Amino acid sequence: MYAAGLGELGKHGSLVHPELGASHRPGMVTTSIPLAQDAPNIFGVQDTCLHCNLCTNNCPADAIPAEEFVLTEGVRRWLTDVGKCYVYSRLRAQYCHICVDVCPYVHKANGDVEKKALYKDYMAKRKEAGYKTPAWFPDEDDGALTSRK
Repeated sequence: MYAAGLGELGKHGSLVHPELGASHRPGMVTTSIPLAQDAPNIFGVQDTCLHCNLCTNNCPADAIPAEEFVLTEGVRRWLTDVGKCYVYSRLRAQYCHICVDVCPYVHKANGDVEKKALYKDYMAKRKEAGYKTPAWFPDEDDGALTSRK
């Protein structure tokens, strides 16, 4: 998807689309039709990820490294600790996707004022609840992430 120009790889390991941010779920279609090869769409995600630690600081599993990355064909890849992430993302009733939710690219690249306002409100609630608070926290403590106190 990166090579096809659909987005850049973020520190959290997800593809970041310039309009949709990281909060999208791309699908795949296989075909035998010959297709022209596109080029990567570089719009600043990887450079921002070098200095942004929102996903790292909010991950309840501490699974996202702050600085360590590897280069694969010139593309940075931060190596998420899958073992730590799995406990939070797959072994609970609610899927933890905080790393995607806190990524500022939901509004950063596309300049969407409404998405920016929603993002700021969400981040204020995360700050109030505690950054490392897991996604299922609202069910366990007064709904701090679903309604203002």
